[in-house]
Amino acid sequence: MLTKLKGLSKQMKIAIGVGLAGLAALGIGVAAWQPWNTAEPVENQDPPPQQQVQAPQDKPEKGPTLEVGSEEIPCSVYTAADGWTLSVPEGWEAANLGDNGIVFSSGDGAQLSVLAAGDSGGFDGEFVNLSTLTGDERTLLFYTGAGQKSYYIYGDAKAADWNQYSKLFAAMARTLTLPGEDSAPFAESFVLPQEPDWQETEGMTVLFLDKDGFVLDEKIQDAVEEYMRSWPVEDRTSYTGQYRMNRIVWAGSFAGLAKAGGSAAEGYIDVFRADVQYRTAEGAAIDGVEIVDGWASREGGVYLAVFHDGGSVEKTLWRVWDNTAGWPTLAAELAQ
Repeated sequence: MLTKLKGLSKQMKIAIGVGLAGLAALGIGVAAWQPWNTAEPVENQDPPPQQQVQAPQDKPEKGPTLEVGSEEIPCSVYTAADGWTLSVPEGWEAANLGDNGIVFSSGDGAQLSVLAAGDSGGFDGEFVNLSTLTGDERTLLFYTGAGQKSYYIYGDAKAADWNQYSKLFAAMARTLTLPGEDSAPFAESFVLPQEPDWQETEGMTVLFLDKDGFVLDEKIQDAVEEYMRSWPVEDRTSYTGQYRMNRIVWAGSFAGLAKAGGSAAEGYIDVFRADVQYRTAEGAAIDGVEIVDGWASREGGVYLAVFHDGGSVEKTLWRVWDNTAGWPTLAAELAQ
């Protein structure tokens, strides 16, 4: 804040006072200027030596950096053989990932992989997805299938290190540029999915939002029963109609889900998986289905997608999905 001074400031007065005190301590008197006491000029006085002024040294040119919050991380720009580029922190190592991908490793277990596929990957659009295969790891996936190729960016890290790496993965993904298009599909991806606040309590699975809690059990039960009614008649004869839900777990969350050429969906989509088994008829043998003690787990699981804005649920959709098919196939179902 600038302050307007009136006359001499307090600091200036103090400085002058200190200077006078110093002179008095040295025995130097201070008096009015008297021109008749001026000393005679001294002839042939040597001029004062000139000081050499050094030219400012050029500062070393600053290299590229990744901005992660208030931190700037030195990086290098990696250029792939097929033309895409990505900014990668210095010290990370790169290795081939199959024929169409590269994996970058931090050295302490964190990895970011870029994969280019020659088709749409099952979804002609874009999204960001957070998921977990185990309780110890998290995966942040940036996906675009709106061009001639589909691109996947997977950031993987341990759950204990997730706060450290999730923002770095996002900063790296935003720097991806595609060949021939001079485009950065994730440059504006600022809303990232988060693991929802959910838990099993008193025999129910509840998703907690800002305004209330949303009980998932009844919705998933309705989904399982509707799925069973959709079975072909020849399949139904192998089952008794009984089923059991062993557990409901969080599978993943979407943000920025959008079809090609469309606007991104607002809010979030949290996806939960029901661990369901179906009672088989006595003596039933079903091709491709493993039966243990009379209970069978069919291929593909029942998933419930909860659309919300963080405060309240807008709608739910259930789907039967095989997670080996990848998140783009489920995104195509949810974007309809």
